[in-house]
Amino acid sequence: MNDDGTRDRIAIRDVMGRYARAIDRGQFALLRTVFHADGYDDHGPYKGGVDGFIQWLQERFTDEAPMQHFLGNSLIEFANPDLALAETYYVAARPPKGGEVRQGGQGSGLYVLSWGRYVDRFERRDSEWRVAYRRTVVDLRLQAVVNVLPGSDASNWGRRDAQDPLSIARAEIFGRD
Repeated sequence: MNDDGTRDRIAIRDVMGRYARAIDRGQFALLRTVFHADGYDDHGPYKGGVDGFIQWLQERFTDEAPMQHFLGNSLIEFANPDLALAETYYVAARPPKGGEVRQGGQGSGLYVLSWGRYVDRFERRDSEWRVAYRRTVVDLRLQAVVNVLPGSDASNWGRRDAQDPLSIARAEIFGRD
């Protein structure tokens, strides 16, 4: 850890940002960069390693409807230069599934909102911070039938494939997704 921990805090917050992007965009190779190879995720219904977590997510979210995780307050406490505890608040939104309402389409469907916290044991190994153990704490979960408004331009709607605006921008800027 550097003197005031700023670089380490930024590195840990970047890991959290990769987590949100990986889950929301269905980029499971990116999700592997969040956890150490022997990392453990206690997500409530799923408890186990990253390979099983990815399989659980793929079975649970089979359509192309995007999700959104909004990460909020994050308190990072260092036990030593290579061990930290991070508590990060989240709001996760799961729109109606593609079979109920198509991208940019109109109709109604079941919307799920969840508020909670990620309580993470971060370890720095080989100069890289990653999650060694995650416990997802759900503080509130709601579901409701909502009416989805039609999209004005389907090209700017979020997706879980290579046609997502982020994937297109990354290809333009970096030559890859």
